[in-house]
Amino acid sequence: DNQVNIDQFMIFDRWGNLMFEARNIPPNAPEMGWDGMNKGQRVNEGVYVYSIKITLPNGNEEILKGDVSVIR
Repeated sequence: DNQVNIDQFMIFDRWGNLMFEARNIPPNAPEMGWDGMNKGQRVNEGVYVYSIKITLPNGNEEILKGDVSVIR
């Protein structure tokens, strides 16, 4: 398999609460990503942190981290 695999995708609020988690999702599948909801409710505007664990085509694993702003 010559593509990146997204092993785990997590979104946290600024207090470290898990807002979203998905595992083993294909890249470039926006319908499987975070829609700004948590437990059926729209999250508040603000900055959220993401952590993504990926497996590269060569078998190496990487963790990508950063933040995303929710603006409504």
